Amino acid sequence: MEDVETLTLEKVDHINIVEYTPAIVVMTLIVVCGLTGNIFAAIFYIRKAQQSVLHIFISCLSVNDAVTNFVLVHDIFQLFFYLSSKDVITCKLFLVLKHWLIGNSLLFMVAMAADRYRRICYPFSKQITYQVARFIILGLTSFSFLIASRNIATADIFKFNITAESNSAITGYYCTRSKEKEFALAITIFHVIDICIHGITMVLFVTLNVFLIRKIFHTKQKLKIHGPSVSFKVNGLQSESSVCVSSTDKVHIDFDNNGDNIGDTVKKKQENKYDIVELEKKSTVKTGTLKNNHGTLRRTLSRVHASRMEIKITVMVVVITVISALCFVPYYVAMLTVKQDFSGSSRIMSVAEILARRSYILNSAVNPFVMLLFNLPFRHFVQNVVCFKCLQYRNMGNM
Repeated sequence: MEDVETLTLEKVDHINIVEYTPAIVVMTLIVVCGLTGNIFAAIFYIRKAQQSVLHIFISCLSVNDAVTNFVLVHDIFQLFFYLSSKDVITCKLFLVLKHWLIGNSLLFMVAMAADRYRRICYPFSKQITYQVARFIILGLTSFSFLIASRNIATADIFKFNITAESNSAITGYYCTRSKEKEFALAITIFHVIDICIHGITMVLFVTLNVFLIRKIFHTKQKLKIHGPSVSFKVNGLQSESSVCVSSTDKVHIDFDNNGDNIGDTVKKKQENKYDIVELEKKSTVKTGTLKNNHGTLRRTLSRVHASRMEIKITVMVVVITVISALCFVPYYVAMLTVKQDFSGSSRIMSVAEILARRSYILNSAVNPFVMLLFNLPFRHFVQNVVCFKCLQYRNMGNM
């Protein structure tokens, strides 16, 4: 009887595989792209990028998302054995890992947004140091694991009856939260805790990003087209230096002296037969003063360029956090509105419902592509690695 039931379950799984093929293909593409992109991002921000607090957070996020995509391969395999997964330990382990890693990802992005908020909105206040950043990462991962570890107790293999083609009842096995009555209250409490944590996270996302966007808007208005004007005095005469910064960061510097320039002064003094030694001294003084002015201008332009880079990095962080929040919208909607059908059908959920309940996998896959869009050095790094590998394969083919 058990062999017949096993054979029937395999047949049901085969039918589900055919039906769930679109979901399997979509999830496989997302996981492969996410795993590849996050490996590139992790290598770049750990080995190549200049060390900073934000880069520490991004490197940890990339490593965490790469591991998340690797763990999510289990979700793809689960679709091949949708109703015949009987291993309780595997069920508990992967639910804990997914909950923990996805929680880490959300909390790391909150830390990134908080760092940008301090850096952009309060640049002269005390900033997050490297040591504090490491403690933040340790604290967030510990907190996330503490919340995820409840799945050790609440996850279980749920058994339910399936009506086969011959109208005979067989037993299906599905990994989910325990349906036992003694766990009902605990599961409800943990669901409320999850909703509160995710709600607070989303509120922080929105609040920090609103402040950042407002600050970026005001800063861009200040840096728009023409940069700051710097005034100097050369031998008691006022000199105005205007710094014009175009969108391509090309700089044009014009000096409009209210007094005579060096060449004219030299000519006049030569015409009036002044002492040549005195002319050389005054010319040297003015030349040195102008060199100092150029140094000041270079420092000013450097600050303008740094401000532009800070804005660009901040926009990247804002886009990452917004996309991350949007990735969870289908998941929340499906969790609140879609109920799994355990009434006897072998079709617990449709393809759309499966993808909606797993939309969180996008959160761990899209970040590297946002970084490619906003981070030019990272884009060059990926291009160099890919082109180098292509040349290697081409050379091997020509041998």
